[in-house]
Amino acid sequence: MAINIDKSGIEKQYFYEENGNTFGPFSLSILLNKINANTLVYREGIDWTEAKEIAELKNYFKVEKVIEKKEPSKETNRTKPIVEGKKSNNAGLWFLIILLISAGVGFYFYNQNKAISSEMNNNKQDVINENPISDNVNNEVSAQEVLQQTQTAPNTSVNNSSTISGNFPQASKRLLTSSDLSALGKQDLKIMRNEIFARHGYIFKTQEMKSYFENQSWYSGQYNDVISMLSAIEMQNIELIKRYE
Repeated sequence: MAINIDKSGIEKQYFYEENGNTFGPFSLSILLNKINANTLVYREGIDWTEAKEIAELKNYFKVEKVIEKKEPSKETNRTKPIVEGKKSNNAGLWFLIILLISAGVGFYFYNQNKAISSEMNNNKQDVINENPISDNVNNEVSAQEVLQQTQTAPNTSVNNSSTISGNFPQASKRLLTSSDLSALGKQDLKIMRNEIFARHGYIFKTQEMKSYFENQSWYSGQYNDVISMLSAIEMQNIELIKRYE
């Protein structure tokens, strides 16, 4: 069995040409079964050459020496085939570059999403702070129950004050009705509802409400939580106003 090993210890691979087509790669032993002495053969280290002129192949062909005038060889532009198994080292480098770029893009979008989520949470907190009434407040409290609660309300309630400040003092004096609210726009309803908290000194978290009430001469922000200071009438009115907003 014919084996031809190169300096690196790897068996050489051969290609041959027939009728304008290139075949291979083949080991030396397989190649000898497919070619003749005049077949053009290529391997790494030599260009396309007749088999009988290649050192490791010429001994396998019996050639009669005929003296003849050799015609000038015609140069041909043949593409040298690439032997399988020898891959460019550039492939690994490109893979590493693509991996680093992908990681960078992923990290960028992760930070963007994190920033957006943080901003949304802050906005959500501001909305909650503007509506500091528990969801457990009963929306169906009857007028009689409200009156009973106001009779026992602490003296700190705004309802016990002789003068109630703001544009909508009725929201802290009595139970509101649909006729009180149906003609008002969303902005007026928002101010009416937040006036109730402002009268008790609530410190607003959103810039809009903070700016508005700080421009009111009667307002004095002192507390982060005023739920315990609200009267039953005020709590009932807040829930009713929210339905119209």
